[in-house]
Amino acid sequence: MTTLTAEKPTLTPNNARLNDGLLNAMAALHWLNDHGLRVRSISASPMHGPVIVLDEAPKPSVLEGALKARICTGLVAHVTRVATVLGCQVEWRCKQMPGAIAGTTVEVAA
Repeated sequence: MTTLTAEKPTLTPNNARLNDGLLNAMAALHWLNDHGLRVRSISASPMHGPVIVLDEAPKPSVLEGALKARICTGLVAHVTRVATVLGCQVEWRCKQMPGAIAGTTVEVAA
């Protein structure tokens, strides 16, 4: 009687990095979901970590982001913010408009 054993194939270094990134992205997806955030897209590359794009800006108490890009059109600034969650880059877009008080801004959903 012959016993068949399934050997786990060894991943190439490139595929191993991609696999690790996908595992991190899955863990980050669950963390974001647990905090009530909707994910629009996830992209992964072996050379760069996973990038997760959110549907809307999170509450600052959940996730605080740094400024990545700012494009001004008239009085409105289109802002992309970025944060790191479980080894993944998380991005979201929002608009900033001048506030009622001079020198302040108000963020609204993009």
